Amino acid sequence: MLHKPKINEWIYYDDKTKKVAINAWHLSYNRGVKQKDFFEGLVSAYHKFIIEHQDFCKHR
Repeated sequence: MLHKPKINEWIYYDDKTKKVAINAWHLSYNRGVKQKDFFEGLVSAYHKFIIEHQDFCKHR
């Protein structure tokens, strides 16, 4: 079972299993947010996660 502590509004991460879950809707779904803003927010959050959890990349 994946225990998913919330890292930020987009990212959940299980340090034990080294698995990440991204909380986002599909890019084609319009929720009143510009696709560019949605994409940049998601990528920015993931980039911040990678910087803060460099051990995650070692297992890939």
